[in-house]
Amino acid sequence: MTVVLFALMVAILTSCPATARGGQATSTRVDFNRNWTFVKSAAKWTDDFSAEAKAMESVILPHTWNTDDMAPGLKDPYIGGGWYRKHFAAPNLKPSQRLLIEFEGVNNCHKVWVNDGYAGGRNGGFLSTLLDITDLLDEGDNTILVRADNSYQLQAAMPLWIGWNRYGGITRPVWLRIREHAFIACAGVEIRTPQVSADSANTVVRTHVEETEPGGAKLDIRHTLVSPAGKMVSTTTTPMKTRYSLTNTVEVKLPVVKRPKLWSDISPVLYTLHTEILEGGQVIDSQQDRIGYRFFNFDSNQGFTLNGKPTKLKGANIHVFFPGLGNALPERFHLDDMKLMKQMGCNYMRASHYPRSKACLDACDKLGIMVMEEQPYWHGSLRASGGEEAIENSARMIRDMVRQHGSHPSLPGIRLTR
Repeated sequence: MTVVLFALMVAILTSCPATARGGQATSTRVDFNRNWTFVKSAAKWTDDFSAEAKAMESVILPHTWNTDDMAPGLKDPYIGGGWYRKHFAAPNLKPSQRLLIEFEGVNNCHKVWVNDGYAGGRNGGFLSTLLDITDLLDEGDNTILVRADNSYQLQAAMPLWIGWNRYGGITRPVWLRIREHAFIACAGVEIRTPQVSADSANTVVRTHVEETEPGGAKLDIRHTLVSPAGKMVSTTTTPMKTRYSLTNTVEVKLPVVKRPKLWSDISPVLYTLHTEILEGGQVIDSQQDRIGYRFFNFDSNQGFTLNGKPTKLKGANIHVFFPGLGNALPERFHLDDMKLMKQMGCNYMRASHYPRSKACLDACDKLGIMVMEEQPYWHGSLRASGGEEAIENSARMIRDMVRQHGSHPSLPGIRLTR
């Protein structure tokens, strides 16, 4: 059975350093992909793993341990656990600042420890995980350990016999992020356009803010919309009172955009939304997103229409792997693949059968390639085989997929495959 969730997806989440409009950096992103070591290991906890640490090899992320044993025609790939370790010096943080680590994707499940303190993880391999590691840091040298596992696990909706998503490892980039006490959460700017036409466009923005200051804080959320030509369309400021240790959310309706330039496969026009957190008039965190205003419809007689025009979807099912690299691809590979798709005359890509990386979806937004994205689940009844825990985890992965990728203009629909 296939469940198709159709929604209008209208913005992309960029991962560049946040910068205030005056030019002063308000947060920092650090490339955290070099100087790791790795070893295959059946150990499930740090105490059991320590004896095998001497066998670790140097690797650069993204990385998979299945580069050579999961090619077409090969049998018995390594399915199990692997450990990654990295030593790093803690940055000099102000008392108000937090240090976060983002994993864009670890197959298929992972757990993270910093200096023997457990930081968190994810059950499911194709979405971002953002962890606050500030309270686990030591002065000077620090150690991070990551256990990845690509074993068959019903709770993670991992198919048993299909090889296309069995690649194990930290298969997407990792970043350190320095933030103030209040910061925009992972996928924390959700953008929807409930009504779009050639005459006008409505925009609704939900901003999720994490608060680490006891007692909370009085903040302002400022949204500034910029046209494709670089001119300010509107600016809106909304007060927010945050509460400690909670995700605080504010929803804002931006002023109506008159006669918007519409995004399409022929003309992928993108607006820019600047979201800023202000405290006492000063920007303490910010994020930049792209918005593609467009409207579409599926009709039994007319077929698919984009911006009121019949549009034929021409494309292919695309997997993410490459000889010698598996599915641990550098970001430039995703852009190159989508450019090849466009040169072939394609305007559509089915993301078989798992969520794509930020780099891939960003490329589709810019090039005008529409995407059908999925969460993987195959082989029978999920409830009968995995129970309520598997149902809940699958539902959580769908919610996370919609929240993390649901603002991309390239996604006219998100699909759950069963």
